[in-house]
Amino acid sequence: MTTPQLQRILFVDDDADIRRVGELALQRVGGFDVEICACGEEALRRAPEFEPDLLLLDVMMPEMDGVTLYDNLSKDPHIGDVPVIFITAKAQKPEIARYLVLGAMGVIKKPFDPMGLAEEIRIIWSRQFDGPHDVGDDDIEVLRQLVDRYRQKLAMRLERLDDLLSRVTGQDSQQTLLKIKSVAHKLAGSGAMFGLPEVSEICAEFETVTDELLNTERPIEDCDLQRLLALCRRLQRIIDKESPPGSEPDGSPQRKPPL
Repeated sequence: MTTPQLQRILFVDDDADIRRVGELALQRVGGFDVEICACGEEALRRAPEFEPDLLLLDVMMPEMDGVTLYDNLSKDPHIGDVPVIFITAKAQKPEIARYLVLGAMGVIKKPFDPMGLAEEIRIIWSRQFDGPHDVGDDDIEVLRQLVDRYRQKLAMRLERLDDLLSRVTGQDSQQTLLKIKSVAHKLAGSGAMFGLPEVSEICAEFETVTDELLNTERPIEDCDLQRLLALCRRLQRIIDKESPPGSEPDGSPQRKPPL
């Protein structure tokens, strides 16, 4: 049986940083034609006109997750038979088995390697790689610029966590914890992809702790807040280590750690 051509990929992810690096990895490094969408509703609108060969869907997205999006796309007569590969930070055996049972061609774990993403997709697609795509110096330089930009954003995202943690014991503690989990989830899925595996590890712990607190019926206590603050301090140390002496990643004067 002849392997069908893979050229057009619909890539959906709610994280802007992952969309940027994914577009570069698939388009410039992989040589694919790529349609990038930020959410399920956008994908549902644009997929029929784009006519993809493959759906590459993030699993955990707000409002419409990847599995629900795939189910909705499967009902479209124009693209109902298009295969899917899911991307997820929670790629444990039970989850992988579930996605395969749902009809997925494969599962790619976040954070993925930008330079190896296209190859991984081709392997899943045909189970035999048809030769590496040459990566030019320009592509490598663009990736470096994306990495630098991502590291500049880390300080701003830590400030966002600081602000949320200052309100975690208030009346809307559940909503605040959900927002903390959302920020942490995005960083967990992208940190290692941008050369910062410690960020992914710490933010995965953030997700675990916030899940525990969201599932408890007792009020948030000071010891719970201290666990989250300790994780923030660890993130601050990474940011300080990645920044030039005496400056923030964006070149501004270094702020004192808020914790």
